[in-house]
Amino acid sequence: MRIGYNRRAKATIICLGLILCMELSFANGGSTRAARSPVVAGILSSVLPGAGQVYNNQIAKAVIYDAILAASVYFTVNVWQAYNTFLSQYRRALAGEPTRLPPQVLESYVIYYRRLVEVGIATIAITYLMQVTDAVVYAHLSTFDVSPVLTMGVRIPVGL
Repeated sequence: MRIGYNRRAKATIICLGLILCMELSFANGGSTRAARSPVVAGILSSVLPGAGQVYNNQIAKAVIYDAILAASVYFTVNVWQAYNTFLSQYRRALAGEPTRLPPQVLESYVIYYRRLVEVGIATIAITYLMQVTDAVVYAHLSTFDVSPVLTMGVRIPVGL
């Protein structure tokens, strides 16, 4: 007998993990943040996706970006395999070998799965660039004043 989690249990575990990571990343209670180097954040995030967010003490964002990248890679690999399967069947049909589906149907499947592969690759690229940009921008803004009192102290004279 195979022992495994059902989908609801997996989703619950993932949600609890994300909540825990968010609690850890907001544990400093709004205190002033240490200055971070945008160059270091960008290099870390470029080499290992999510490392720039960890460097900026944004653990929850790192987990979310890594989850999106992992899901995108998983999707793209599975769609790529289906694309190659239909492409090889389509080529056999064009060569005159017997196939289960007619060449017109196989051609439409090849086009459909090729588009899905392109969408998967675009999703991976956009998410990767977004997490690098996010790490660099957050490091640039690490010393930005985010206190509740952001007034400039301008006083208008009364009774001119």
